[in-house]
Amino acid sequence: MFTAIIIDDEPKSISSLKFVLEKNCHQVKVLETARSSDEGYEKIKQHNPDIVF
Repeated sequence: MFTAIIIDDEPKSISSLKFVLEKNCHQVKVLETARSSDEGYEKIKQHNPDIVF
């Protein structure tokens, strides 16, 4: 299992990518999403994900 965080300023893009990952990539678990680079950086430090989108 791989862990991931999605960072994007477009809520629809976050939702779309999260949906595609959940339906097609069962080995990827989205831990968090963020709407800015600062927020994303904090979540990366907190969770230490394998993948950042």
